[in-house]
Amino acid sequence: AAQTSIKLTAFVLHPNFALREQPGYGTFYTAHLEPLDNQSKTKRLQESNDELTLEYDSVITEWQFNSVNYQTVDLQSRREVLRIAVPEDNMTIKQMSFSPYTKSWNDGFGLLYIALNGNKNRQEPLYSGVILRINPAKFGLRSFTIPNNNPYLKNHDIRDEIYLLGAQNINQFMWADKSSNNLLLSHQYKNKHLLSLGNTKEDWRIKPPSRIVYQSDTLIQDALLYRGRYLPHLRNKLLLLSLIH
Repeated sequence: AAQTSIKLTAFVLHPNFALREQPGYGTFYTAHLEPLDNQSKTKRLQESNDELTLEYDSVITEWQFNSVNYQTVDLQSRREVLRIAVPEDNMTIKQMSFSPYTKSWNDGFGLLYIALNGNKNRQEPLYSGVILRINPAKFGLRSFTIPNNNPYLKNHDIRDEIYLLGAQNINQFMWADKSSNNLLLSHQYKNKHLLSLGNTKEDWRIKPPSRIVYQSDTLIQDALLYRGRYLPHLRNKLLLLSLIH
C-alpha cells in the first residue's frame, strides 16, 4: 500500500481538560492534513465548483486520556469531528482555540474556533481564509453542532460553520477583550502583514478590514495580549518588539 502522508497542524485542550467530573475532562483535539479519503463517513465541508480539484482533507479529531491511567491516551477514544476538503496542501488548519474568557456557566462555553488558511486568489468562502465556529461535542448522531447565533446561518452561499471570512493567509488569532466577540487576527492580506480586528459583519473578500491595528511588510512572528496588573494604563496600546541580529 502507498504510504499515507499525514501532517499535524494544530492542537488544543478542552477548557475542562483538568477538571475532574466535568464534561471534557482529559479531552483534547488535533488537526491534521491527509490525502482526501473518499471512504470516510465523517461529515465533510467543501465548496462545489466544477473547476475545483479537492485533493486533501483537513481533519479535526477528538481524543481522551485513559480514565484509569491518565498518563496515556486511550486510542479507542479517537473520534473524527469534522473533515474539510481543500484543493491545496497549504490550506491547513493553523490554529484551534476555545475562548479564554467564556466560563462553564456562560452561553457559548465549549465552542471551538478553527482557523483555516486561505488564498488571496480564492473567492469561494470556505477557501478565502476563515475562522469556523462549532460545538465539537457529539450530539446524537451528529459529530458536532453549529451555534444558533453563527453569523451566516441565513446566507445560503456561505457555510453555516463560518464565523469570519476573507482573511486570506491566517497566521494567528486571539480574543481582543473579554467584553466582546471581536477577534484580533495576524494575517497576510494582499501581500501585507496585518493585525486586524475581525468583525463578523464584514466580508474581507469584498472590502479590506476596516479596523487595521498594525501593518507590516514582513511577517508578524507572534502576538500576545497583556493581562497583567498594569492593564488599565495600557488599554488600546500596541507594543512592537523586533529582533536585531
